[in-house]
Order: sequence, then structure tokens, then C-alpha cells
Amino acid sequence: MRAAWMIPLLTTGSACSVVGGDEIAMGVARLTVRNVGAMTTLVNQDATCGFQSPAVLAAAVKEGEVGSPGRVTWTVEGCTIQVPDEMTLSTDCNGRSTMVRGTVTISATRTVEGILTGKLDAPVVPSSSTAATVTIRNAAFSGFSVRVSDSPNSMAMQRGSISAVVAPRLAVGASTGACAISTPNVAFSSIRYGPSTVELTTERGQILAEVTSSDLRATNGVRDEGDNTIAGRMNLAARFAMEPPVPARDVTIPTGDDGKLDPEYDAARFKASYACTADLATPESYQCADLTPRIVDGAARLTVKTFGTLASVLNVNHECGFFSDAVLNAAQVTGAVGSEGTAVLTLDNCHLEFRAGTTVNTDCLDVETQLTGVVVANGTKTIRGRVTGNPQAPIIPTTDEPADFDLTLELENLLVGTSASPNALRVRSGTLTGRMHPRTARSDATGECTITTPMARFQDLTWAQASLAVTGASGTFNVEVASSTLQAVNGTWSGDANALSGSVDTGSATLTVPSDGMGLDPAFSQDAFDEAWQCAQDLALPVSHQCG
Repeated sequence: MRAAWMIPLLTTGSACSVVGGDEIAMGVARLTVRNVGAMTTLVNQDATCGFQSPAVLAAAVKEGEVGSPGRVTWTVEGCTIQVPDEMTLSTDCNGRSTMVRGTVTISATRTVEGILTGKLDAPVVPSSSTAATVTIRNAAFSGFSVRVSDSPNSMAMQRGSISAVVAPRLAVGASTGACAISTPNVAFSSIRYGPSTVELTTERGQILAEVTSSDLRATNGVRDEGDNTIAGRMNLAARFAMEPPVPARDVTIPTGDDGKLDPEYDAARFKASYACTADLATPESYQCADLTPRIVDGAARLTVKTFGTLASVLNVNHECGFFSDAVLNAAQVTGAVGSEGTAVLTLDNCHLEFRAGTTVNTDCLDVETQLTGVVVANGTKTIRGRVTGNPQAPIIPTTDEPADFDLTLELENLLVGTSASPNALRVRSGTLTGRMHPRTARSDATGECTITTPMARFQDLTWAQASLAVTGASGTFNVEVASSTLQAVNGTWSGDANALSGSVDTGSATLTVPSDGMGLDPAFSQDAFDEAWQCAQDLALPVSHQCG
């Protein structure tokens, strides 16, 4: 997800056209906003000591729990950025370039409020269009100048210092629906000079001004605070060419005009200046998407993965699972030996604990399925086929769908994931019930359908009071699930392929899944699915589900 704190450069370009104390103050105020915007962009982009530097990124302070609402703060201390030769800082979508040169030493913080993801490169998903703030606690400058390509007006901050609060408006990103795209719609506040010397360049010449203090606020573009506004106060003295000096005095901003930050502001042209921003949603929007449907989709998909993985683990477990002596010896078998019948195997509080990252399966592509945490399983495995009279293998399957697993799984801090994907589900607590109906394939040696496949139908997967954390490429997100009813098909079986349907109740809303309509696995490929399991030992090739 694109960083929400990159501040596009401002578009204001006007200073003063009439020489006088009030007009000079107004010009200084307007161009101060532009220069502060450029400083903010510089420190945001700087990878040596600014907000993009490894040290600053690693030292980010997170307030809140990963997956839940919180705040992340990055801090820059005394970062000196030197631009000895004029360089282009940015070019907007109208082809208008902003150039900077000089030196500035900045101490600042950057704060973004939203859902904490647990990722270093994008640790927070902004919660609103006003979630990001940069506070410049102090910026000491020396010969720091900013100019734009289509205006004769510019200002060099010769020496002194300034502080400010800069808050960009975040627009919706097309790829995520989250408010993750910075725009030049920026609110400035608490712009306060220390004793400073600045030099304005206008069509009429240069003006030297001594600024003692200020307290300015402005809106570049459109914000709730107003459109294209500037206000506040400034104390300064000035000199222009051979004119008599303007003595120091307090000036109220705006000075008799309509209070525009940019007198030449045109709303349509302003919007066009950032319309080409990568991933900006069209039409432009500041209504951040509710991420809950996407999180619930992920939870539903990974619920199927969790149930299937645990059923498979229990099926071959020798301790207390379906392959344990106690369970096999207690099987309830119906039917005469040699005839069709059933066997019902029963689990009674089978307690399994998996150390961190325990590999429970490796497929033909060397993808590992890993478990961490605790499960207590109750339930049955019902097998249909020919009765053998052998307690260790009471039934020989005579069809390719010989079994049903009906399970109740009490889970505690259970993590299910794979080595090939960032997608994982952590169940902090909760009970999952449901049925898995797996499909088998023909054995080359016996002709019987005894080869396990990943194809399966899942019915009535139901959570009860589950606390889940869904991890994906964008990070980790928490979701509480009061209940659910999910049906799924893993793989392709009798015309059903990669299917998922049902609903999830979060306690505040009941959501139909999947909201994106992309099935159980959005990246499903039949060829890749088949390749992942068709190296099974003794599998008849070509694959057949016709049992001998």
C-alpha cells in the first residue's frame, strides 16, 4: 500500500506585485507556505536521515495492537539536507516543476492513525482522509530557496528557523479502496518563524525582509478548513531596492484582500495537477473504504484452509487422532467382512500442541503447510467401503468419496500458513465446527481409491465467538466472528471448482462471502493445483477416480 505521508508539492506561486509593508508581509506569508511544503517533501523523501531512512523507519513507535486501530509515529532529529545546486523536486501533472536549493536542518515527527499492520514498510493503513500529520518542530535554514517553473515569484530563506504542522488530505487508492494517496490538498497550521531573514524575488526586483515572529495557517487546495485560504499574523521589517525601509510591525494576514493563498487559483487546474497520481481512484474520492469485507473474505478463505489442514493432521495422527490405536480399536463397524459397510472412528478431546512453525505437510512443489498453537478436537470420521475385519484398516474404499470428517475444534492461539504465501490465519480463541468430505484417487498398485488428494467439499463451517487475525500482503488485521456458515469446494469436483459461499457474522454486521466474487482461492490455477499433489506415491497416472 502506498505510503500515506508523501506530501505533493504546493501549487501556490504568487507573491506581491505592490511594494508596501502589508503587501510584503502577504507575499512572505504566501511563499512561506510553499517553502514549508517543499521542506516537508524533502524530509519525507530523504533516505539518509529523513523519514525514508532505515534508522527512522526501524525506530517507528507503534501505539496499539497489530491488526487493530492505533497510531504510528516516526521521528527525525537534526536531519541536515543540503542541495548545493538547484534541483527539480517534483513535476506535477500539468508539467509544472518545483525547484529547490540550499540547506535545511529539520527535526520533525510524522504520525499516521489507522489499523496497525505489523509491516515495517507500511505499518499502518490510514483510517481516514485526515489520518496523516507532519509536525516540523524546528527547521533551521541557510540559503533555502524554492521556485516554480511558471512564476517569477520566489523566496529564499537566507537564515533563521521555522516550525509548522502540515496535514495532507488522503484520497482513496484504486487498488485498495483505502485512503492511502496523498494529495496537494493540505492544511497548514502553527507556521511560526524564529528571527529570520528572507529574500523575495518578484517581477519588480528583490525584497529583503526580517521576520521576527509569525503564526500562520493556510489551506492549499480544498480542505474542511476552507479552499485556498491563508490567515494569521506576522511581525517583520523590510527593504526594497532604494525605497525607504519598512519598520518592523505586526501585520494581520490577509492584508485587505480576499484571503486567498494563491490569487491565481483555479480549482479545475488545481485538480488536474495531481490527477495522474499513480493508483488515485477515479473519480477522486475521500470516502475511505470499509476494509471489513476484505478482511472477512480472507478469514473465510483461511477458515477452510484451517479446517482442512487440521482434519488432515488428525487423520494420520498416532497420539490421539484417527490413526491412534485407541481410536482404531474402538471403531464402530457395521457390515459383514467382505461386504459393504461403514466404520465410525471417534475422537474424544484429542489435545495437540504445535511448536512454532511446525511443518505438517510438504506438497509436490515443496510448499510447506505450517501450524503453531493448540487444538482440542472432538468428532468422528465415517468411512464407507468393503469391511476388512482388520482393526488397523477396517474399511477398503470402493468409491472416490469414501469418508466424512465431522469435527468440533477448540482452538487457542493457533496459526495456520504456508511457506509460499504471506496469507495466514491466527485464531486467538474460538470453536470451529463443520464437515469435510474428501475425494480420493486410484492406486496404481491395488486399483483401489486409497490415494489422498486435496480435493474436498466443506459443509457448514461454523465459528462460535472467534477472535481472529488475518495476515496477507498488506499486513495483519483483526476481526471478531460471532458466527459463520460456510460452504466450499477445494479444487474441481463434479462441475464445482474453487467455490466458496456463505456468511460471516462479525457481531455488528452479517457479511456474504466472498465479497469479491473470486472463489475460494483468487489465484486458483487448475494446472498448479494438480501439480502440487500428483507426485503422490503409487498414484495411478493418468489420474483416475474409478475404483477397482
